[in-house]
Amino acid sequence: MQLFEYAGYNNNEIRKGMKLASDEFIQAGVTSIHDAGAYGDGAESLRIMQQAVHASEIKVRVYAIIGSLTNSHEFVNRVVKAGPITGLGDNRFKIGPAKLFTDGSSTGPTIATREPYSHNKNDCGILYYSQGELNAILGEAHKKGFQITAHAQGDKAVEMILDCIEHALEEQPRKNHRHRIEHAGIASPDLQDRIKKLGVVPIPNPHLFMSMVIVIRSIMVNV
Repeated sequence: MQLFEYAGYNNNEIRKGMKLASDEFIQAGVTSIHDAGAYGDGAESLRIMQQAVHASEIKVRVYAIIGSLTNSHEFVNRVVKAGPITGLGDNRFKIGPAKLFTDGSSTGPTIATREPYSHNKNDCGILYYSQGELNAILGEAHKKGFQITAHAQGDKAVEMILDCIEHALEEQPRKNHRHRIEHAGIASPDLQDRIKKLGVVPIPNPHLFMSMVIVIRSIMVNV
């Protein structure tokens, strides 16, 4: 059997690591997690996790995001074409949203901002997809029945995913869609108003709060 390799670990080792992580969560009183995917082949890591859940090696409930930390659009497109949608599964393992990565990291700093960084007037961060690409990839996932989400840290990236969600809902309205934004690190009042109006769920990461304060102080013009 050919073993899946991730950061030098094969699939058996990865499965053991998943069990160790699950044990740590349970010990800390955490009973449910949202898994955001891994590097490499998202399908294989998802398969390993399902096998570990079915074998009761993973004891936490898993909401599995359809995403990969490399070439996320390829994995999203494959799964959308394959047929499963958000909600498939049971109370132990369930398919979650389709996810893309819109911009970079807060610590880079490479988040995509509407105004240039104060230390470099020609730098507004990194964008991995155009607006049209976002609309096409996540819009198709929405049409097929997926909850959709995207990593978006800077205000430009947040604005783009909101534009994408707004466009998707105009094309095919859906009540209680619960579309998300992962992080939404810099969300000015106008973006917060749109998040509320569209019924989007922002997903903050607690450990990023302090780093975002530092980034906002150091890179934004007129702050």
